[in-house]
Amino acid sequence: MIYGIIKKNIMTEQDQLNCNNDNMRMINDTLRFIVPMLYSSRRGLNDDFFFNEYLVGAFTSDFYRPEFDEGYTVLLAYKYDHSEKYLNFEKKLIESLQILDMYSYDEQDIVVYVVQIPENFFEDYDKIACQEFDEISPELKLNIWKMWSLNSKDNLAKIINNEVEYDGELFEEQILKVE
Repeated sequence: MIYGIIKKNIMTEQDQLNCNNDNMRMINDTLRFIVPMLYSSRRGLNDDFFFNEYLVGAFTSDFYRPEFDEGYTVLLAYKYDHSEKYLNFEKKLIESLQILDMYSYDEQDIVVYVVQIPENFFEDYDKIACQEFDEISPELKLNIWKMWSLNSKDNLAKIINNEVEYDGELFEEQILKVE
């Protein structure tokens, strides 16, 4: 079982409060390395789909819901909206991914989707947990390249190609602008 991904990206109350500030989200290692396991350009599950204006964040654990800490899952948190656009997004999310559970933080209108990682990435999930980024499968490396539109000079590209050591501190604070 996995007990942590790198520095265990845990959803906290501060993350819930930050989602109301503006359309900027912190990029964490779950977004960098785990969410690309869900990428599928064929099904339209790409950066535009996941990194939309409703995104709160992606986490491997929720401080208030420890029952989802184990297993090969990712917690995708989105700001709920009653609009047709959000409902279409949610419908596609539910139809396209293996959703194990859903729960909400009603005070902040946040919906968290507990998503099963595809079985073909279980080994990669374990390698990321052990910080063996250069050992991940070529398929995941390609998904990361595509999802983040990388070039060879990007730190993330250097990490997965084993050109630099990564201790969780290589990136300056990065912000993802969602529109």
